[in-house]
Amino acid sequence: MSETAVIVDPPAEVAAAAPKTAAPAAWRSRWVRPAWGVAERDMIRFLRQPTRIVSAILTPLLFWAMLGFGVGSSFQPGGAGEEGGVGYATFLLPGASLLLVMFTAVFATIGVIEDRREGFLQSIEVSPAARGAVVAGKLAAATALAVAQAAVLLAIGWAATGTLAWWGQALGAAVTLTLASVAFGGVGLAAAWVMRSTASYHAGMMVVLMPAWAISGAVFPFSTAPPAMQALMLCNPVTYLNSLHAAAVLGPEAAGLGVTLWVAGPVAVLATAGSVALAWRAVSRRGG
Repeated sequence: MSETAVIVDPPAEVAAAAPKTAAPAAWRSRWVRPAWGVAERDMIRFLRQPTRIVSAILTPLLFWAMLGFGVGSSFQPGGAGEEGGVGYATFLLPGASLLLVMFTAVFATIGVIEDRREGFLQSIEVSPAARGAVVAGKLAAATALAVAQAAVLLAIGWAATGTLAWWGQALGAAVTLTLASVAFGGVGLAAAWVMRSTASYHAGMMVVLMPAWAISGAVFPFSTAPPAMQALMLCNPVTYLNSLHAAAVLGPEAAGLGVTLWVAGPVAVLATAGSVALAWRAVSRRGG
């Protein structure tokens, strides 16, 4: 005895609801899940390499300790030793944490070159995942790792210098560190996406980022720099990131800013947005 299939039209309510559920599902499949997968993969890979964790934290920490306490007596940043001034170890603390963020961003985004060799990037390119999800996942992982490590350095620095006066400093430092992490990560991702060698990537990033960090007011204050150097510092986007971060870590009075917060804030946000746009454009190009 054969059975005849009966096709029943769905109720109007069900038919009307179908398009509404399709959009969130497509969003999850094209954006949320790929971004989460990329971020999780990068974080697991980083945590499985303890030497990267130790080197990323230890290098800026030793740099800060040796310069800040070793040769700090030779410097007078922001009127150190005068009323309202700070010692060099205190002055250098925001710059050292910014350096740690920069190192972490470089080490995190260099994995893009390894992903290309392993075929991971090729699988993403042929998948329905949005290219923006790759950017979001990479930057999320780099930012989470950078902020976590920088928090350790800042905690040590605040304890050693006794400069943590209120918890708003910690919250402000977390915000500015996040901003800097995204900015450095975007530049690193854009560079790594078009390079084929880890050696050339690392060398190129150090040539660009280290001078940018050094003349951002992280090592010496804006007020003591010669006019030509001050002009370079004002043209350097990292200057505004460092000024904003220093104001959060030490307070605007102790930071000795070369630019006002009303200028540093918007420029730092614009620089970060430009970095993300640069990474997005690089990843969106075919044949990356």
